Amino acid sequence: MSASFAASVVGVGICAPGMIDWVVARDVLCGRCEWRPDPLPKLDVPLLPSTERRRVNPAARLAIAAAAQAVAPWPVDRRASIASV
Repeated sequence: MSASFAASVVGVGICAPGMIDWVVARDVLCGRCEWRPDPLPKLDVPLLPSTERRRVNPAARLAIAAAAQAVAPWPVDRRASIASV
C-alpha cells in the first residue's frame, strides 16, 4: 500500500552568489541576464532573537534569508501556520 499526499510550491526564495533574490535569479535562470558570481552580502536574519542572530552560522543564514523571501508577500498570520521542509 502506498501513501498519497499533496504538495505545492507557494513561494520561492533564493540566496546564492550573484543571485541575491528570486527576481534576479529568475532572470539569470531564464537567460535574460548573465550570471556573475558576485559575493553575497552578510545576510541579516531579523526573524531571530538578537542572541540567536549573533550565533547563527552562514548556512543557516542562507536558509533563513531564502525562507523569509519566500513568505515575505504573505500576511503575518499565514506565515506562522506554514508547514515547511
